[in-house]
Amino acid sequence: VSRNAAFTNLVFDQKGVANLTSVSLAAAGVRLDPATRYFARVKYDGASLASTWSSAVEFNTAAVYVNKPTFSNPLDGASNLGATPTLTTSAFQVSGGADNHQSTDWEIRTGPNGTGELVWSSTGNTVQKTTIVVPAGYLQVSTTYYIRARHRSFNYGASDWAQIAATTKATFLPTVPGEPY
Repeated sequence: VSRNAAFTNLVFDQKGVANLTSVSLAAAGVRLDPATRYFARVKYDGASLASTWSSAVEFNTAAVYVNKPTFSNPLDGASNLGATPTLTTSAFQVSGGADNHQSTDWEIRTGPNGTGELVWSSTGNTVQKTTIVVPAGYLQVSTTYYIRARHRSFNYGASDWAQIAATTKATFLPTVPGEPY
């Protein structure tokens, strides 16, 4: 995938993948710019022969998209996450147009970029759109988690995932007198 028909301004180039007939740019970590013309082509490489490049196809990305949120709490790299942390993202924004905040998808995983075990999630949350408290009982002490959120609009789909890494405290002490240890 390139920004020009001569394929000298590449934004994505994947080689050496067996049995590949499709690719997800988002899964590969590629974010295309809005309102931009791109060119794509493909060729197949066998063990001893290779095809020629296919004819290039042109496409334009949408001019309107939902901005990826940012986390204001906790901050990336935090090392003092409690048992029931409050997660807070930036306000909902759309670039190149206008729309309303439909919902937010929240996730906590043991691996980055949607990998590892899903520890807790609240998908399609139409109430806690920019702030949510993780319920007790999901997080373990002294563990690094990958916290993700994405905003959804009514007309333009979802933003890219925002992600931070944070580590929980060594112990979770009671915060209210009489609360069990």
